[in-house]
Amino acid sequence: MAQSISFRFGFVLVASLLLGSCQHQITNPALSGKIWDVHAGKFVSEEALYSALRAADYVLLGEAHDNPVHHQYQAEIVQRLKPTAVVMEHLDPTQAKNANTAPLSELETILNWAKSGWPDFSLFEPVFRSIKEAGATVLAGALDPEHLKEIRAGKPGPLPAKVFREFGGLERRPKWDKKLEQLLDESHCGQLPKKYFSGMALVQKYKDLYMAYQLSQQKNALLLAGAGHTRDDYGVPFYIHQAFPKKKIATVQFTEVHEPTATAEDFGHEPADYLWFTNHPNRPDPCAAFRKPKVVIDPGHSPESPGVRSSTGKDEVLYNDRFSALLQKTLEQQKAFEAPLSRKQDENLSLRERVDKIRALKPDAVLSIHHDSMQENYLEKRADGGWVTREPATGFSLFVGTRGEYADRSRTLAELIGREFLKLGRKPTLHHAERVPGESRTLLDDDLGIYEYNELAVVKNAVAPTVLVELGLIVDEGDEKYLSTVDNQKQLAQALQNALTKFLKNQ
Repeated sequence: MAQSISFRFGFVLVASLLLGSCQHQITNPALSGKIWDVHAGKFVSEEALYSALRAADYVLLGEAHDNPVHHQYQAEIVQRLKPTAVVMEHLDPTQAKNANTAPLSELETILNWAKSGWPDFSLFEPVFRSIKEAGATVLAGALDPEHLKEIRAGKPGPLPAKVFREFGGLERRPKWDKKLEQLLDESHCGQLPKKYFSGMALVQKYKDLYMAYQLSQQKNALLLAGAGHTRDDYGVPFYIHQAFPKKKIATVQFTEVHEPTATAEDFGHEPADYLWFTNHPNRPDPCAAFRKPKVVIDPGHSPESPGVRSSTGKDEVLYNDRFSALLQKTLEQQKAFEAPLSRKQDENLSLRERVDKIRALKPDAVLSIHHDSMQENYLEKRADGGWVTREPATGFSLFVGTRGEYADRSRTLAELIGREFLKLGRKPTLHHAERVPGESRTLLDDDLGIYEYNELAVVKNAVAPTVLVELGLIVDEGDEKYLSTVDNQKQLAQALQNALTKFLKNQ
């Protein structure tokens, strides 16, 4: 028995993290409360929906277990349809028997609901009330723990052999099995060892088969279950269609809208006959306790736009790619961070594509890695195409935005990076603040080399605290040599890891 992360199957690991978490709603006035006919591709009235449901042999209602609105709609449907029986995923046979005999006022205690793993009983009370008022019989949709243990071990469970012959067995269905394993992985926040996938997938299939069998034993029956079980491509409907191909099934998925601007067409792929849209509870991230901080490393420039030329004639992009790969290895080797790159070494991305890629990765912080130059009046051009400083010039620079919701935290991260670089004996270079063409940047902290630069694409479009890091001046012979030395690169990467660890620990 379990709780879903949002709308799909749910499992015990996530259940304990979500209970009692629905306090605020993400609203979409254009969709919330409306009903979408998936096959017709249009909105329909409640009366049209009820007319279709009354014509069906079996009605399946898919819920998000912790969404109170879903249970209110379920109660309304039970009240309107007055089914003879209601199969509930939430109850095993003993609980179902007790639900039929006990008064509503005693149900919570008799069902031992507090230890069931389901959300608070108050969410389900309207459903139980409607069932009793309709005079419907409650049927179990769940199996008792001993039977679940048997099924996980590959034993046949409580269903007789003829059920498997009529409804189809639990054999592998590659497309569904792959999707099911993905849902298992997601609902366990990536923490479930793969060796358990097959046993747990078998249990999920058995639950679908068991609920299909329970429905089939009644006329005018209705199923209440998580939306992963009621999906009409692989779940309970699959087994009913196998046994009774001429029976008519109607599936209604209570569908949470996560985006205020979403449209019904965005949900056209959902496996259901009808979608009844609802608000989305603003749940805390149930996987936050398990998730590693994600730092996107953005290697500056690309093969088609290689950046500045070093004093030895090498393109900046080569330095950026090499250090980014080292930084990724440094961050990930202790298994404390996820550190995806925004760009592969041979990949060319426009600035828009780069920003979109970073946004899609949903980072906790972003470091854009660069190697610096100076304006041409400070440089001499060499015959090999390289540029070199007229006078020795070394040091790092850090660029942040001063606008938007991530400005303050970006500045904090930059300060931590600057302090770690100072510990290595590195000094900031202040030439970007000089009043010359191409520079004149606002210097926010001359001790730490932090500049304001709101026009940089990754800074202007920041989706997390973001710092553009200029590791040093590759147009200076001495600094290029320093930046080319493996030991120095490792120290710089470690300095960035130290800064990120301190920064993300306090987030």
